[in-house]
Amino acid sequence: MKKKDESEADTGPIAAPVGAETFSARSRAFGRRVRNEFVVPFRRGTYAGTSTNAGQRRPLYARLLYGLSIPIVILWVLLACGLNAAGPQLEKVIEGHALSFLPDEASSVQALANMGKYFGNGGTNNFVAVLAEGDKPFGAEMHRYYADLMEKFKADNKHVITTIDLWSDPSFAPAFESRDRKASFSYLNLAGNMGTALAMESTQAVRDIVKAYPPPDGVKIYVTGPSAVVNDELLAINRSILPIIIACAICITIIMSLTYRSLFTASMPLLVVAVALVTARPIVALLGQHGIIGISIFASSLLAGIVLGAGTDYGIFLLGRYQEARRAGQDPTSAYYTALSSVQRIIFASGLTVAGATACMTLTRLAAFSTSGLPCTIGILTALAAALTLGPALLAIGCRLGLYEPRGDRAVRRWRRIATHVVRWPAPCSPAAWPCWRWQSWSCPPTSSATTNAPHNRPTPKQTWAWMPPIGTYPPTCSTRTCSSSNPTTTCATPPT
Repeated sequence: MKKKDESEADTGPIAAPVGAETFSARSRAFGRRVRNEFVVPFRRGTYAGTSTNAGQRRPLYARLLYGLSIPIVILWVLLACGLNAAGPQLEKVIEGHALSFLPDEASSVQALANMGKYFGNGGTNNFVAVLAEGDKPFGAEMHRYYADLMEKFKADNKHVITTIDLWSDPSFAPAFESRDRKASFSYLNLAGNMGTALAMESTQAVRDIVKAYPPPDGVKIYVTGPSAVVNDELLAINRSILPIIIACAICITIIMSLTYRSLFTASMPLLVVAVALVTARPIVALLGQHGIIGISIFASSLLAGIVLGAGTDYGIFLLGRYQEARRAGQDPTSAYYTALSSVQRIIFASGLTVAGATACMTLTRLAAFSTSGLPCTIGILTALAAALTLGPALLAIGCRLGLYEPRGDRAVRRWRRIATHVVRWPAPCSPAAWPCWRWQSWSCPPTSSATTNAPHNRPTPKQTWAWMPPIGTYPPTCSTRTCSSSNPTTTCATPPT
């Protein structure tokens, strides 16, 4: 009976597994570190100017960021949330304060303005074409509908300046209809220069009138032309900004997670750039709303791309230098001071260089670039401020919690061997890189010329003609008429033979 008890005692679950004890001990140690974070700002030794391992004195700037890391993170989060809650949204401000797409002093814009001055029109470069396409030749019913539609356009004096309706005139009607009499068009001169908020509002007003007044059966009405195409492009850019930001963030997260093999390590630069972008956008919107700076949809897209790219690089600089110091044998605190002291000048110089380059874009004449200069400069300066304050604060918290420790030296040894081989045998390594270059070039889709350059006797399936005859010309001889009815902005006209 005694032996049986001993055997049961040997096999019974008395002691916990070694792995469970290790995990429990690590959890308790991590909990103590987290609780210690709230005490660090109040310790006098945190701000002491003790010497580092290299015998250098720790700068006051780095000591303040190390001790006040949690308050700095809280201030940045409150600033970003407060600006987005109280300030205007950038997309809404762009819709109401977008500037002209083309420079007003351009010769083409001046020519249109002079035409409007001499012929009594508004003189804007905002022209759209109202295109009608039917299944059968147009008759009296279509002419009555078209006349009523033109009257509705003329009644909207706020958005429609002039209607150029020569299809209703029998003398000029052949020049504005197709050979089979199944398509016709007229021009409208709308308020606001192309790309401005008023121009986009005017184009949408014309489309609303067309939508509210349906055509006869078998007839479709399209609003197309240069200004309509530009407005659709700008709206598409505006809708794609958020998906682009999300896609870039996901790609950066995947690349950094594979590089550092730690989600915590990869999240540090992303948190810095996310807070910087969320803070910069309402600042740009507020300045643009009050007319201090010019803004456009291009400014919003370029702002997001530049801040994501530059801000992530600044975080990688700081994080990479910290891990290098840790691999060199320094303790986490000394590695933090080493990283910040050696990288802060590089980040500062790089940020000012990019900010100065983007500020020079304001000297250009094209509004797509001139309206993007100052918004991008504000975004870069915001990212620079976050990289020099929020980044070191997150690094200080992570180094005390042990979140940003290097995973090993295998990657370092692998890259060192590759560098050694390239330096030792540069001639054989150069041809070895040729297949990689060819694969990248093959992966890029080739560009093709415009479809209108294709031979007329062999039209491609997706070929769309965008030819429009000038006002007052005789109708051309036609052989075919194609259009893409799925795209409302496509000009469906009769191509020349």
